[in-house]
Amino acid sequence: MPDYFFAFMSAILWAASAPIINHGLKKIEGDNSVPLILIGLFIAMIIGAMVLTPFVCYLDSPIEVNPYLIISGILTFPLATGAYYLSSRSFSKRAEFTSLFSKIKPLISFTLAILILKEDINQYSVYSAILVALGITALFIGIKLGELSPTGVILGILTALAWSAGEVLMAQGINDIHPMTATWIALLSAITISSIVIIPTIYKTPKHRINVKTLWPFIAHGGISFGAAYSLFFYSVDLIGLGHTVLINAFWPALAIFFTSLLRFNKGEAVNIPSTLLVSAFFLLVGSLFHAIFIL
Repeated sequence: MPDYFFAFMSAILWAASAPIINHGLKKIEGDNSVPLILIGLFIAMIIGAMVLTPFVCYLDSPIEVNPYLIISGILTFPLATGAYYLSSRSFSKRAEFTSLFSKIKPLISFTLAILILKEDINQYSVYSAILVALGITALFIGIKLGELSPTGVILGILTALAWSAGEVLMAQGINDIHPMTATWIALLSAITISSIVIIPTIYKTPKHRINVKTLWPFIAHGGISFGAAYSLFFYSVDLIGLGHTVLINAFWPALAIFFTSLLRFNKGEAVNIPSTLLVSAFFLLVGSLFHAIFIL
């Protein structure tokens, strides 16, 4: 099995989850949508932990809680994913747009992997990073042209920063722990800490609004993204390093745009993809494929 298989699979799962989140955000309308989004996030984390629990029990891997995993869990799940949800809401419930903008993350993570984790690089890694940087540049051009929401952009940057920091800490915290067990520990840490804010929110939200019909997309996202995709991603980080993983994984927003556009087209809805996003998606995709073909 190729070393980059796990990075690719995590990318495919994240891309597949984007239209699911779009559907969930569309179901939550009105000015009071933020509390429900937070509740959906909390449920997604719980579902992710539930999906991982039987696998963790089967693996019988050492369960070692360390500060790296705890802080990584907080940054990765409630903070980064919460910003991802809210940014998608700002982009008219288009999670694929947020996912693309948040791909400033590979460049941040790649740089941190070199500076902090001391991972080796070669000329092909640099070429791939340049292609990813060109994709990010196209996004900033889109902002300048007024094609992208400023609020969505700010939240997209916050998503990228939180994800990057969480990934570096996870890479340092895995040690001899199985990546799936490490993900489970990080998730439980995130659930515990975020419950301080989200549980009071649940009590203040009208109970008729908290139902499976409204929140099922977040349930699905929890299983697909938190339970499966993150485990594969962190396994890849443990296998080939953070720098290689993030550059390969960078193509998933381009795939997310393809999936969601196809679904919108089949429903007879307008696709409406800004040209700068298409250019960005192209460079991110080429950068990922270049890295996979010439490096691993």
